[in-house]
Amino acid sequence: MTTWKQLERQGRADRRNRLRSLGRTPARPMWIYRVTTTVIAIPAWAHDQAVADLKSTADYVWLANRYLAELLCQTDREQGGTPDLLRIESRRCKRCGMLRLNVLAGHRRNLDESAFDGRDLPCGPECTTRHHQARGRS
Repeated sequence: MTTWKQLERQGRADRRNRLRSLGRTPARPMWIYRVTTTVIAIPAWAHDQAVADLKSTADYVWLANRYLAELLCQTDREQGGTPDLLRIESRRCKRCGMLRLNVLAGHRRNLDESAFDGRDLPCGPECTTRHHQARGRS
């Protein structure tokens, strides 16, 4: 008997193979983690490793490294706290550099896979403007 987990895994493998047969590179989902501590303050090393585009406070921090996020949770748990770890899909537009989260990250990933030059397609109407501003043009 085939389990749901096996069917999902086979579906992902079939999708990757189909994309490769069309000459496209499958995009791997990327994640960021929001760690909220209850007992300890967010240490300085966590703020140093925080995602620069997202605001971090004394109560929570956004980390791109899963192991650091789990280490921070473990440290809070050892002190008697109940930390909250939230995983969110993220993707940065290759063209303009904007960080996309959650549903927009999924759309960006699908756009990256949509054509052989999908990673060079703009992520939205403001993408071209940001791209030109970053390159020093108006």
